[in-house]
Amino acid sequence: MPSVRSITVLTDRPNGLPQWQDRRVYTHPRAEYRCVFHSPFEFRMGGYAWRLALVSRDSDDVKSGFVPLGETWLGCPGSYAPWSADGRLLLLEELRGLCKPRCLLYDTREKAVVATLHHGVWAAACSPSLPRFAIGHDGTVSLHDLEARCVRTLELEVPISETAEIFWFGDGGSFLVVAPEEYGGVLQFTVFDGASGGPRGALDLDPSALVPYASEAYHLVRDDRYCLLFGHGTAAVGHLLDQWSNIVFDAESNTLTMAIHRPKSPVYESEGCSVCDVEERWVRACISP
Repeated sequence: MPSVRSITVLTDRPNGLPQWQDRRVYTHPRAEYRCVFHSPFEFRMGGYAWRLALVSRDSDDVKSGFVPLGETWLGCPGSYAPWSADGRLLLLEELRGLCKPRCLLYDTREKAVVATLHHGVWAAACSPSLPRFAIGHDGTVSLHDLEARCVRTLELEVPISETAEIFWFGDGGSFLVVAPEEYGGVLQFTVFDGASGGPRGALDLDPSALVPYASEAYHLVRDDRYCLLFGHGTAAVGHLLDQWSNIVFDAESNTLTMAIHRPKSPVYESEGCSVCDVEERWVRACISP
């Protein structure tokens, strides 16, 4: 059964978190190429489309490589793991009309798309050791082999207007799905077997227990309005008082790092809305899959 080995509540934003980059490079020890996503543009708030180039292993210059899909725009989510375990295939999110992306399996040796999968894809990740990949789509998550055959549709449902995140553990034998049970709800952390897709167990990472606050006093701001104020011109929706955000997973140490918003003022009125000032609190959890 998976378990949480240790939990650390941090007083400050941790060092070493990924920073925004307008060029993202994905490598594989057995791949012939380096996969370079570049030239992003924001087509909606927080949504970016990217160009792709495959370059030689000793280069970062996109002009020296080739463009496998022409002028196609692609997604490049934060928890992305595009290379198959054998370093031959790339799992790509094609943005058709900049919405409802579909999943493509691209063979870098044949230089051709060998399979087209579901529309409405919002997460995609390959196992680092098994001939498997997992994709989130159409309100669920499914596990596939490298022939693009569905091994299993996972026993979970993702609410409309919500997405999940998929993280493979370091040994590639299992993966973690992070998803809410309902819109704006508490995130569930469930571990699945990497070969079969069967559930292995859930992790107890309730933010109200790990970073408690007087929730009854803030019921007026716990909804989907932008009522959590950071004090420097930015705001967040109220349900982020109860939901983890900025989730980062380190596969080498099987460690989750994530933030939760916590009040630092009473509720007050601003421009006809109930609001409060907040700050981010960070938690680091080491997982045993």
